[in-house]
Amino acid sequence: DLIDVTGDAYVEDGAMVDVSTIGYVAEGAYTIMAADGALLYNSALTNLTVPDSLVLTYELEVDDVYNTVILNADRETYEEIGVVSNGIPAGDALIDMAAAGDEQANDLMAVLDNSTDLELIQTILSSLAPEQYGAFLDLSSIGFAGFGDLLASNMGSNHLALIERNKLSESGPVLSRQTAFDRDASGWSAWAQALAKTGDQDDDGDLAGYDYDTTAIAFGFDNKLSENLVLGLSVGFGNTDADFDYFNQSTDMDSTYGSVYGTYAKDAMYIDAALSIASNDYDSDRILVLGPEEMVKVTSSTDGSEVGLYIGGGYYMVDTDTMYFAPTASLSWSQIDVDGFTEKGAGSLNLEVDDYDSTSTVTTLGFRFGGKLGVMEPEFRLAWAHDFGDDDRKVTAKYVGGPSEFEIEAAEPEMDSALIGLGAKFLVSEDFTLYLDYDGELRSDFESHTISGGLRYDF
Repeated sequence: DLIDVTGDAYVEDGAMVDVSTIGYVAEGAYTIMAADGALLYNSALTNLTVPDSLVLTYELEVDDVYNTVILNADRETYEEIGVVSNGIPAGDALIDMAAAGDEQANDLMAVLDNSTDLELIQTILSSLAPEQYGAFLDLSSIGFAGFGDLLASNMGSNHLALIERNKLSESGPVLSRQTAFDRDASGWSAWAQALAKTGDQDDDGDLAGYDYDTTAIAFGFDNKLSENLVLGLSVGFGNTDADFDYFNQSTDMDSTYGSVYGTYAKDAMYIDAALSIASNDYDSDRILVLGPEEMVKVTSSTDGSEVGLYIGGGYYMVDTDTMYFAPTASLSWSQIDVDGFTEKGAGSLNLEVDDYDSTSTVTTLGFRFGGKLGVMEPEFRLAWAHDFGDDDRKVTAKYVGGPSEFEIEAAEPEMDSALIGLGAKFLVSEDFTLYLDYDGELRSDFESHTISGGLRYDF
């Protein structure tokens, strides 16, 4: 506020300029007093105490020519004061929003500008830019991979023992589990399988990690069209619940899956292929910090989709009455699309998030080693996987009341992983098979563990 004095103005010793209630202060020079007459002061005027903040520093200046007192404000950038990660672009966009006149942004800037607590400033700015949205891509991949595991297991059930049954090999993907009895051409089979998966992604530097739990169930039918070819259809349903390490961020994803799959096998070799699609619904909530003791809950909902292609196979180098060993390899490609959305609950500080997508191309190399113990077949699996796709987990957003877009980063997954599995198949009869499996995935700063089981009936 400007103090405009008619006549002479006198400033007493010890007078203080209070800037704590101004709100957002842009860098620059502010005239805070002007006198028509003389401006009277002693030498202490230029040393008046002015409340500082971690972001702003102030200096008083007297212009004796124009009889004015000027307050010079110098603003440090958030990066210069030690703010890290997503807090920097979120803070810069907040400044633009406050400068454009948004009242809610101006009030929040008043909190930030009058604080000397770097931890509080970092907390407020980081809560404006939640990492959970970039992680939608990984949660989608996790759910899609879970359905793929179920599909792989049951594609594997189309195995026709090599020696006893015309050398027609197991027809599941690289990590296929199940063995099934031979069927006549045009024979139908039905199967069902469920899994429970849990995993943990560690923090990536200053970016929040998360843990998740996934459940899924799948059903399918396939038909043996010839001695070498099986084709089938599958549908599935899944849920993934993720909790992030910061600001009570959580996301619940419900998914519906569908797939067309097939396998071709001849002698000791098999090749599998699948085309799969998914529809995902994301519901999220988080906490937005507005001050030392002020928080609000923010929610959002959006949809997404995924499509994927898979081809894999193996070759039985060893297949005796008591054991088998098969090197395996696979190639898969998928694309994830997430629709844009707008948050609710934070007024003009709600985020508008643009559409975003990601592609992934994964190769695996490994082996399967199993035994044949009558009606039970135990198996050990080991593979190395590498993802050649996008590891960028950035989304573009803006405040509802702001003019500027900014990017929000999420923890980036490592591209290499070790896949390990143990399983057992129980051949109850010539028509009925039960199976139980454990599968683990280990990456730097990431791990997941899956238990699955199911049944298959050959008509």
